[in-house]
Amino acid sequence: MESILATGSDGQSLVPELSPQVYQNQASYVISRSQTTTSCPVPVVGPTAVRTAKFNIVDANFLDLSSLHFSWTVNVGATAAAAHCVPLSAIPHCWIRRMVIKVNGATVDDITELSRVESQLSMFLSTQKKRNLGDCGTGWATGSDVGTDFLARHIPVNGSRRCTWRPLSSGFLSCGRFLPMMGGAAGGLSIEIECEDAADAVLNGTGNSTDWNLSDLKIHVDSVTLTSEITNDFADLLLSGRSILLPYQQNQSSVQYRPGPQAMSRSR
Repeated sequence: MESILATGSDGQSLVPELSPQVYQNQASYVISRSQTTTSCPVPVVGPTAVRTAKFNIVDANFLDLSSLHFSWTVNVGATAAAAHCVPLSAIPHCWIRRMVIKVNGATVDDITELSRVESQLSMFLSTQKKRNLGDCGTGWATGSDVGTDFLARHIPVNGSRRCTWRPLSSGFLSCGRFLPMMGGAAGGLSIEIECEDAADAVLNGTGNSTDWNLSDLKIHVDSVTLTSEITNDFADLLLSGRSILLPYQQNQSSVQYRPGPQAMSRSR
């Protein structure tokens, strides 16, 4: 069957052969690509326990930043008089308050109030893309093309949901570049994420639980091997003491305290 699909009756190629490696190397300078997974050394993070999860990625090749994403399991504890837990958004950014990205010890991205920034950016997504991102999280209970009626599916008490998330607000991860690790000198890539407060990630009301935590946190990214010519060029730049420039835009948020009825305002 594979040979029939790959070659027509006149000998011309119809479709690529049915091989899992067909779309693996999309450029001539890419020799190989494999996904690497890094687990957080802290088994459980949450608002009432350890709040920060840190990942250290050390690799001998290049990292495809466009493929980097997180995964974790949301667990809801048994709370008296609570029936379920309702996340503020099915997209898993609602569980995270801050994210810091460092390369060889230098901070390249520091996003505070991350869940608010991500919520603002998600408003500009198409309806279908927003549905897809929510399905990678806890799932949507309702949502139409109107765009203002999206409601996350609840998680029952003593229940759990597996989530996958890629930040929209990180300019560094969206720069579209291969990050040269060159053996992971000086610490490699470090990413820290901090959990939200218990009542700031979920709906807080009668019958709703605010007892939640995140477990089995992992970060996934593609490790790419490039041709020797490109690899040697990057190595020569580093050995000569010159810098490798990766242009990108950053999203920043700030908290301002003002006198009057509205004591605090946030801007992005």
